[in-house]
Amino acid sequence: MRSHNYAERLIDVLGVTQRVVPCSWDAVEEAIGQPIPGDYKTFIGHTGSACIDDRLCVFGPNPSESVDIGHMIESLDQGWQYLRENDVDLPEEFFAEGRRLITFAAVQENYFFWDAREGVAPDDWGVVIVDADLEGWHELDMSATECIYKVMVREIDIKPFGQFFGRTEHDIGFFGTE
Repeated sequence: MRSHNYAERLIDVLGVTQRVVPCSWDAVEEAIGQPIPGDYKTFIGHTGSACIDDRLCVFGPNPSESVDIGHMIESLDQGWQYLRENDVDLPEEFFAEGRRLITFAAVQENYFFWDAREGVAPDDWGVVIVDADLEGWHELDMSATECIYKVMVREIDIKPFGQFFGRTEHDIGFFGTE
């Protein structure tokens, strides 16, 4: 099981410790057939769907389809299916039987996914970041909250993120929860 202290670090650094956003994960978890990692649910329970530092969008249950995690997962699943059916060259290992990419965040058109694997507990899923042109596939052995935190503080410097992150103070904008 991965360390979950990154959810608390994110909540603290973003100044949302007193903020509570009621989130119902039932529909999302039913649609994907498994639970969302607990540390991510803890984090989103303080932010809801939000945009960090005007760039990094995190998705949670939301009435707006454009930032609703369930809708984002469904849309990207359909996109992967379309690309594979039309012989777009994608790394096959990410689409093997028992493996699924489940989106949770984005920086512009660069998406962050859980690397959901059959037989691996959701709290132990790693992260895959896929760049907008589908050329860069970055597999990271860490939780979603650790990844988000490390991108924000620039401990992960993947092109083009370095130009956007690394500030000592962070801001957050909330989508439809205020």
